Amino acid sequence: MVKIINKTLHNIYGKTLIIEHAGDYKFFELGADLGKHYRVWINRVGIEKVKRGHALNPLIKNTEVFQGKKERNLILSPSENSHVIIAKIPGGFRGGAKILSIEPKPIKMFEFDDWQSRRGRLGRGVGVLLEVKENTQVVGEYYGRTEGFITLKFNVDEEIVEINK
Repeated sequence: MVKIINKTLHNIYGKTLIIEHAGDYKFFELGADLGKHYRVWINRVGIEKVKRGHALNPLIKNTEVFQGKKERNLILSPSENSHVIIAKIPGGFRGGAKILSIEPKPIKMFEFDDWQSRRGRLGRGVGVLLEVKENTQVVGEYYGRTEGFITLKFNVDEEIVEINK
């Protein structure tokens, strides 16, 4: 279980990481329907015992990500030495967001749109799914009627996600 430093995680992630089923296979959706998005399939062996309707942590230990046959399909599989992080920078009210830096450089990176409403009129955020080997920091900026910076720190050793807004 991931320890959260503050309570804004739910405000940022919302229902994005809710597990769904398609037969025997589990998956979750990342991104906006009308924008850049991915369907992320979970390999049945080894990840975590997740059930339909439950939320998945934004830091998934001992996991790697592969591109599927279709461009918008990603597959999570067990791994000994890498971790998967899902980082989202929410858009400002009626504005947008951008990622300024990711330190250290990830092994793999898949960027997706994260809209606050169906068509993005209330704000357009951005997110990334990263495969990393060590602690990672993602810095982003949101703008619109509300502006500011947000820093997401993922500590893979202690399973901590820290959000500074």
